[in-house]
Amino acid sequence: MFYLIFLFFCCFGCNDPKPSPTETETAVVEWTPPWSECENSIGNHPCDWTLVDQSGDERSLYEFYGRPIVLDLSAMWCYPCNVAAFDAQEIQDLYASEDLVYLTVLIENRTGSPPELIDIQSWVSDYNITTAPVLAGSRELLNNSDPKLGYYLEGWPTFYFINNEMVMKSYLKGYSREMLEAEIDIMLLGLE
Repeated sequence: MFYLIFLFFCCFGCNDPKPSPTETETAVVEWTPPWSECENSIGNHPCDWTLVDQSGDERSLYEFYGRPIVLDLSAMWCYPCNVAAFDAQEIQDLYASEDLVYLTVLIENRTGSPPELIDIQSWVSDYNITTAPVLAGSRELLNNSDPKLGYYLEGWPTFYFINNEMVMKSYLKGYSREMLEAEIDIMLLGLE
């Protein structure tokens, strides 16, 4: 009898090939984009990257797939970049109903070096950024000669406008809030 009870419970558990995750376990789901090639130029799907945000968490560009993105490539020493930073959170909030993400990638800190976590946390604090992601990048993200290797940057800051289908629609060099909002509106309306 003991043998039958043991066999019943053993076999009952053996039929479940994968236990369900517990509250402390998290399932990592790798997302594969529906496109096979990337290029950091207008009309194409930008290439993915993973950088550290103001909380010390790794964030990738592709995790924002399905949302319109303003990608702000800035340097901490750049005066127009600092002016843009004052508006970053407000612009993201202004377009909250469109689920826009204003994504700042700091390429250099105040001394021209790649920013560290303390630098991006200072940026977030100085400009009252609460929900707009700020990431620590480097010049490795830039390449003016080959868009497969990096972003084209002609001036600071440079903005790329990426629609919810992860297609780069336009870019803007320098900062003008009016021009930035106009480019966002064009992207959201799907105009070319």
